[in-house]
Amino acid sequence: MHISQKWRLDDLSIPRNWKQSLELFLKEQDLVKAIEKFQALHADYRQFSSYANCLFSENIENEEAKRLIGESLQFEAELQKAGIIFDKKLLQITDFEPIGKIAFLLKMRRENAQEKMTDEKESLATDLALHGYHSWNELYKETISGLKINGVSFNQIDNLLSKPDREERKRAFIALEGTCRQHEQIFAKALTSLIGFRMALYKNRGWKNPIHEALRNNYMEQKTLDVMWKNVQAAAPIFHRFLDEKAKIFGLKKLSWYDFEAPYPNVDSKFSYENGCNILVELFNNVNPEIGAFTEKCLKSKVEAEDRPKKAPGGFCTPFPLAKESRIYMNYNGSINSLLVLAHELGHAYHDHVCFDLPELAQHYPSSVAETASTTCELITLDGLIAKAATKEEKKWLYYEKAHRSTTFFLNIHARFLFEQQLFREEYCDASKLCEMMVRAQKEAYGDRLETYHPYFWITKQHFYLTDIPSYNFPYTFGYLLSQAINARMKREPDWFTTKYNSFLQDTGIMSVEELVKKHFNQDIQDDQCWQQAIENAKRDLEEYFAL
Repeated sequence: MHISQKWRLDDLSIPRNWKQSLELFLKEQDLVKAIEKFQALHADYRQFSSYANCLFSENIENEEAKRLIGESLQFEAELQKAGIIFDKKLLQITDFEPIGKIAFLLKMRRENAQEKMTDEKESLATDLALHGYHSWNELYKETISGLKINGVSFNQIDNLLSKPDREERKRAFIALEGTCRQHEQIFAKALTSLIGFRMALYKNRGWKNPIHEALRNNYMEQKTLDVMWKNVQAAAPIFHRFLDEKAKIFGLKKLSWYDFEAPYPNVDSKFSYENGCNILVELFNNVNPEIGAFTEKCLKSKVEAEDRPKKAPGGFCTPFPLAKESRIYMNYNGSINSLLVLAHELGHAYHDHVCFDLPELAQHYPSSVAETASTTCELITLDGLIAKAATKEEKKWLYYEKAHRSTTFFLNIHARFLFEQQLFREEYCDASKLCEMMVRAQKEAYGDRLETYHPYFWITKQHFYLTDIPSYNFPYTFGYLLSQAINARMKREPDWFTTKYNSFLQDTGIMSVEELVKKHFNQDIQDDQCWQQAIENAKRDLEEYFAL
């Protein structure tokens, strides 16, 4: 199999005539044609934005990429203003049934519009966001990408924090904190300013719940989220116990933050890129040949995985709807975490793949179920590696990795959620206050099990600064638990995964998560039992590890 660590972008095009397309939409009087034109504009925008972000991520010094990002933000603002007019047109619809797969999306758009300010105020807010709200996010991305930690690019710091030598990890962590401290004021200004903009906008819309928009974006009710967190918190003690057991492995009384990514001792845990790719193709083929074939095709030219300077930090998968393709971005370093990040992003890419033939608006599935598809592929990878394990020690290591990732979704993501909830309640925070709030949230989520926390996590985690997807934390835990349910069903009913999984993915953008779970699992997601079954699957991995 031919494998490339560098993607191809030169075979992709971006819509240069989007302004003319926008004008044609604004002049359209026929409702059916207006819906078609609006969807076409959305596809154009996603293609344009994806290309600009890919170009910037592969080289943060690319000036053309920065220019295109600026233009994509302008495109987004104009599209949002056109959306205000579009939402008015939706008032003409009396029967959504004939519209088909996008009926849910159009009804939701109309409901959202009725909760907002006047058209004039919403249009003004969109214009102001372009050079205010979104600009803080762009400033964050450029600043964080340009940081150096002891001469190493920020995107490569994770490599140092996953070294086997504890003193080396500690030095890297101290250097990271020192760099964050030097720049803390600019990051504090960026974070508090974009949160302040968001809260002021919500106040003028009459939204009292600071995650009202995030819940709407995730097609989710508040009760669903409340029930999920209640059950996650109830399950926390077994994950706290895992932290204690993990400390013993490394001969420590307590873990420090910089011990989280330490490699499991006495196991050869490195995967070359070629070997890792071959493993993923094999494991995905074993459970669903369609995913395996897609993965093989994707790995030939759709992934940017080289670990090199001048790249942006993080990893993502982004769709190009006009080309009906996706691109995957990451910094592969040979660790099992890198392998699982690649599996994770391939899950996103496959989700896009099965949805590209749907109407454009039906392709806009929420983050919560996007993270379901990605973590499902992680679980397939880990289960497959466990099945192939040659020794008891290797199997123990793999259950350890499974338990480690579960701990992230149960504790780390909860800490992020707690921090952000506190941030919403504060009118002003300087850097020291943000650090204090972060440590408090980490102590609560981790049961005060750590010796050293990460006060500057609010700087290093880019999700806090996202403006297009606000409050991007709880979708990870939701997606992970739903993927546990899928994983359990796949083992009980292998045919379901090969014949019905695509249908599940295609439904993610056309109904609420409550309806989705009811349809495909016949369960009430607002019932404790639904969550407890998924949590039991995660806890079983920890129990397997403890037994070994």
